[in-house]
Amino acid sequence: MNCKTKKTLLIAGPDDDEHADYVEIIMSQRGYLVERFQSSQYPVNAYITQKLGDGQTEVTYSCGKTNIVDKDFSLVWWRQYTGFHPALDSVHPEDRSIVDFEHRIYSRQFPYQFASNSKWVNSPRGEIDGCNKPLQLRKAIESGLVIPETMITNNREEAVSFLRKARNIGKNVIFKTLISHQWMIRNSPDDYKLGLVYTTRVTENDLVDADVFRICAGIFQYEVDSAFEVRIVFMGDNYVAISHNHREHTDHELDSRRRPPVAGSASRYILPHSVQKNCLAFMRALDLRFGCMDMLVLEDGSHVFLEINPQGAWLWMEHLCSEIKLLIPFCNFLEDGYVSEEDFVRKSNDLIYKDYENNFLYKPKNKRFS
Repeated sequence: MNCKTKKTLLIAGPDDDEHADYVEIIMSQRGYLVERFQSSQYPVNAYITQKLGDGQTEVTYSCGKTNIVDKDFSLVWWRQYTGFHPALDSVHPEDRSIVDFEHRIYSRQFPYQFASNSKWVNSPRGEIDGCNKPLQLRKAIESGLVIPETMITNNREEAVSFLRKARNIGKNVIFKTLISHQWMIRNSPDDYKLGLVYTTRVTENDLVDADVFRICAGIFQYEVDSAFEVRIVFMGDNYVAISHNHREHTDHELDSRRRPPVAGSASRYILPHSVQKNCLAFMRALDLRFGCMDMLVLEDGSHVFLEINPQGAWLWMEHLCSEIKLLIPFCNFLEDGYVSEEDFVRKSNDLIYKDYENNFLYKPKNKRFS
């Protein structure tokens, strides 16, 4: 590959990611050569080789017919990095813990060693720190944002105390895992759905025995009595947001991901200046240039921070809110490092993201749309 004559984009993510597919369509139409780096294929189906010496470094990823050299790419979009997944069946039982630990450490360190001269969205540090929910909450407080009353613990007695305190003041408590989990539930090769761990109300009766409880910490928070939810996508210093999941509506859910995605059911939302300022301070504290943030808005207009996903989903926002667009602004942001607020406004002749698969002949190399 000759980078001097070709614009290049590397997307870290699987071949069945809708966001990556549509971004690949647009960027390819703009003259970019686009490749996918699928970390989950290593080491079972892929090889990674690092060469260092004579003042030079080079990382090569080989998977089937795909051969990627990190220095060939001017842009890197770290869309979904899942780390490395060794197959331990062929490893001696006494060595499996060592191999597994090696891969976990290599997975964590690898982004810092890869494509170091490329422009990233987001930086390796931002991606890693931004996925750390306890760190998110700390940085949110330091940045002036309000968060729900929270306890993170693997101590059952502490959790019981938190639940009883909430009950005494008439509050429900919700539970979240430390990281987001999703998996494919397959009934047959052609019949499958996505499994998710949802935010859930918990009581003292829901807690497992102390010996099991201590195995893994979890996040307990007072449930916030909100008027509606806000989803905010930050790109650099600008953002676009929608209000949705209104409590007064019959389809309101504790976890908005359970709601059916009804077209036109959301409206564009403008953050108060003070909240926007604190959000941007939070983004800088985590070294994030891009992120999808969730907040709750109370009846009195105050805003409560829930969490941010450095590479969360955002195409669905175009479907729910006819006032905005995100696919083209995001591609502009990838390319230029900047997007204006006006770029998010959908004009009458603008396509929504699903239209692009029908209006361009190009299809992503890793997938064909059904």
